[in-house]
Amino acid sequence: MSAVAVLLIAVGIADGWRRLSRSVWLPLVTGPAVIVVCAALCGLWHARDIVPLGLAALAAVAWEVLCLRSERTGGHQRPALAVMVVALAVLIILSGLGSHAGGLAARWAHWVALPLGSVTPTRLLMVVGVVLLQLATGNQLIRLVLGAVGAVRPAGQPQPSDKLKGGRLLGAMERLLILSLGLGGQVFMDASRLPASPQPHGR
Repeated sequence: MSAVAVLLIAVGIADGWRRLSRSVWLPLVTGPAVIVVCAALCGLWHARDIVPLGLAALAAVAWEVLCLRSERTGGHQRPALAVMVVALAVLIILSGLGSHAGGLAARWAHWVALPLGSVTPTRLLMVVGVVLLQLATGNQLIRLVLGAVGAVRPAGQPQPSDKLKGGRLLGAMERLLILSLGLGGQVFMDASRLPASPQPHGR
């Protein structure tokens, strides 16, 4: 699953750069560059890692290209969504090919004594990828889904969300909060711990 985590990290960082810089070429370069850096830091340099990491790099570039085209035209959302779904599915199926994360990242996590108990470096890498996914990429996925149903216009035209730009920040904050609760084991609420509601007194 290391390649899946690396793909999420690469896409999350590349999407963030695309939002901050509005550059065309920078996100295309960022994805593969992040994958190379992650592979070096996490010890994913074995021969069996070449195929999954190569597929992750291709998927990251294809995702950015299709997202840029979708934003310009206001259409073609389905190919971008399909690339993400297919890439994740293929990398999950091929997850047995890749090696587990280790290297400098694992030694650093042990050195700083992160309070994560028995979390392996691979799971830690996945947590980083999922957290980054909640930021710019989460908003991008929502825009693609809305565009697929005709709720987003081409770039340069007034958007229905122009008056509610704070929703982009609030949406990311909400997703991070839900993710934090899930990582903390607070997924379900225990109704037995809630205070009992006062009963009305009869006359």
